[in-house]
Amino acid sequence: DLTSHSYALVLQGHAYGDVWGLATHPSEHQFVTCGDDGTVRMWDVPSRRMIMIRDLGAKGRSCTYHPDGSQIA
Repeated sequence: DLTSHSYALVLQGHAYGDVWGLATHPSEHQFVTCGDDGTVRMWDVPSRRMIMIRDLGAKGRSCTYHPDGSQIA
């Protein structure tokens, strides 16, 4: 809010460290994140909830969707 200078939490979910990657789905109301906790997480925008988590086995630095939205890299 620009007049009251208040902030709203949009989402919270990575275990620790920084979030380095964020990509939006090309056609759905979803996005993915990755970061220092070694996970990639998929989020549903309308509900603001995490809908999938996968362990990367190492810190994540970037993520993206395939142009048709079928895969995450």
